[in-house]
Amino acid sequence: KRLATAGGPNADVYQVLAYATALGLAESLLIYAAGETDMINHTVRNAGVTIYVRPLHLAGSEVAILHEIHELADLIRAMARRQVRRAA
Repeated sequence: KRLATAGGPNADVYQVLAYATALGLAESLLIYAAGETDMINHTVRNAGVTIYVRPLHLAGSEVAILHEIHELADLIRAMARRQVRRAA
């Protein structure tokens, strides 16, 4: 998704916060094409939710792109493990 403003993905952050809150999740993830935003973590006070924003570099080689996708998958697996531990 291309961002309409350089100020950041505020609307997307609010949307993913709403999803996380509705589903009882403590963490969520937004992925953008590299160059649209930087890697950042938003911790929403009073909601107990951390939103990870990650860029994906699409201009690299197929191997480099797949490497980044695997890193994102590792992050998603770690988030899922933490969620399971919280629910137990």
